[in-house]
Amino acid sequence: MRQVQVFKWLQERDGDGKLQNVRTQDGMATFHQFGAAYEEFENGAGNYAIAIIERADGSVQQVTADMIQFAAPPAASAHIGAKWEKVLAETGFVQRLRVPTGWLVREILECAHIGNDKNEYITTGYDWRVALAFVPDSDGVWLAAQGGAA
Repeated sequence: MRQVQVFKWLQERDGDGKLQNVRTQDGMATFHQFGAAYEEFENGAGNYAIAIIERADGSVQQVTADMIQFAAPPAASAHIGAKWEKVLAETGFVQRLRVPTGWLVREILECAHIGNDKNEYITTGYDWRVALAFVPDSDGVWLAAQGGAA
């Protein structure tokens, strides 16, 4: 579960004394999931998205989805956008790159093309074989387990 900054609308008076709505921070909470709510009007229901959050005191609230902002996990956000890192592996050339909510993991292998002539050791060329996978890790667990580096 991820932490979110929650916002609320407050009415304040501007310099001319007119009331205006101001979006202000309303503390941090734990995000559980999105949901749907509706409001009845004369010509039918109007649907809108909500976020279900848990406050520090254990209370659960529904807020409109536009009133939360996800906070990046501290361990994860420090690494986003960094360079590819070498990962210890028994075979191949494996690297990882921290991206939002997880890791890109790639393995690169050199492949030689052997010719069809009598001498089996003559190559007709080389290329690289690349495998790429996404590993979910929104909390940066892999980063913490590796001591911050591979």
